[in-house]
Amino acid sequence: MLVPEDHGRLVRELYKLRDEYGYEVNVVSMDKLSRKEKITLAARTTTMMGVHGNGLTSLLWMNPSPKSTVIEFPGGFTHDFDINYSSIHICHPAFGVISSLLHF
Repeated sequence: MLVPEDHGRLVRELYKLRDEYGYEVNVVSMDKLSRKEKITLAARTTTMMGVHGNGLTSLLWMNPSPKSTVIEFPGGFTHDFDINYSSIHICHPAFGVISSLLHF
């Protein structure tokens, strides 16, 4: 899980990518969205980031492509959803990231 300072920095860097390259960036709490909003958002998502948990279940609505990726933050990664990811051809890198590696 990201500490608030790292989360804030990640969000700022994602917004820079949006501003510089025109990427769509949505920072949301999936547990606050309706089912329809989750499906609609996930269906147009290429990269989904978050801590391990039910919020990432929406990956099932992502369009499978070689670029489709789900990134789970450290402190919460387990292999529980691997079958879901692999069955719809979504990259799910398993790696340990420490705070110092998140500096952009």
